[in-house]
Amino acid sequence: MKTSISCSLSAVFALIMLSSCQKPDFGSNSIYFTRTSGETVSEMLVSSEDSMEGSISVSIPQKRDVKISAVMNIAPELLDEFNLKYGEKATILDEKFYEIENDKFEIAAGSVSSNDLSIKFCNLLELEKKHDETYLLPLVLSSADAKVVEGRDVKYFFLRGANLINFAPFLDGDYDIDSEVVYDPGNYFMVDWKDKALVTGWSSFTYEGLFCGQINKWNAQGDSKRSNPEGIVSLLGTEKGVLLRWWRNSGYYNKFRWLEFKGLGVDADACVHLEMPYRDSQNDPPLYDEWKHPYGLPNDEWFTLTASYDGPTGVVKCWLNGEKVCEKVIDKNIELRIYPEGKKEPEFYFGHANGEYHWWPGMMSEIRLWNRALEDEEILSDPLHYYTLSPEGAQGLIGYWKLNEGSGNICKDYSGYGNDAVAKYKVDWRKVSLPAE
Repeated sequence: MKTSISCSLSAVFALIMLSSCQKPDFGSNSIYFTRTSGETVSEMLVSSEDSMEGSISVSIPQKRDVKISAVMNIAPELLDEFNLKYGEKATILDEKFYEIENDKFEIAAGSVSSNDLSIKFCNLLELEKKHDETYLLPLVLSSADAKVVEGRDVKYFFLRGANLINFAPFLDGDYDIDSEVVYDPGNYFMVDWKDKALVTGWSSFTYEGLFCGQINKWNAQGDSKRSNPEGIVSLLGTEKGVLLRWWRNSGYYNKFRWLEFKGLGVDADACVHLEMPYRDSQNDPPLYDEWKHPYGLPNDEWFTLTASYDGPTGVVKCWLNGEKVCEKVIDKNIELRIYPEGKKEPEFYFGHANGEYHWWPGMMSEIRLWNRALEDEEILSDPLHYYTLSPEGAQGLIGYWKLNEGSGNICKDYSGYGNDAVAKYKVDWRKVSLPAE
């Protein structure tokens, strides 16, 4: 379901299950809400689906030879206590936004755990999801067959608005131009395709994603550092297959003029240059009269990028921030290899190419790989195209990495093919808020 940007800035939810912190008094004849590893807070970030589910069970300390029953009740009277204890300003979640089909627990004789009760949260796209709006579903446990443990008899489902994208990996390295020393080669992600045939033998493809780079770190006018020694920044792909990268303008460390498809042409070493709107003193007359980005690329801000190649027509296109900035025809009937043949080690990267010095100077998110050329209307008709994507029904989607885990070094492939991306080094996760308000 499509939503406008203004209505979906908070369409990602934090679902938090909270319980009382007081020390519980367990006894042989007692029952309580099950809790994993003694934790008092469990948090789950979910995307902008219209529904999601939670589950609850109860437990007893020791097995008994009779069945134990209990009931879960909604307890709106606990709202003030919750807000005071956790410093929130939540309101009770209206019943139109959740469904509970069964509110009864049963622990069979000889067991210590009950059945799981499911709570379905529904119609969430209709819920007001501003950052200052939070909602609470308080639940309390009661039983006529056993003593209910005080401090383990309450569960809170807490819904808070959040952005579609909340974390992104920071990949930048550090190079000193004066001493020609690389202090930090920059981080990157590797994809090892389980089935190499998935990325060979194509006639068309599309690369796309969200990027934020510190382009002005390339500076030949006094600064002693820039982000890498060669003025080439790699977005995604493979050096010996098809690589999408930016190349700085000759003589200007901080001017990026060309978007390149390296390896896309009549021979393996060919590069297709997609000239971006650009103006500087080297071009007389200038390539373009006006261009809003003085570094050729947006600097220190997030931008969206799609680059596609359609084999039957030989047309290459590029969209930057939803605007088509390039369309040209190249040689037809080329040999197209997204992944180099005969390779046993991972060689499909995000933010890296052949060698250590072509890193991306910033963050990236929502990386997608398609085995077809996307149409103009697919990109322009949905304002949230770059921020969220449902893999179901996405024809030709063979790689989808949200890069929003917020922890760890492995990023899931949401395409369904299971080709997760693994970081070379420990990931520096940064908090972000996308789309921006």
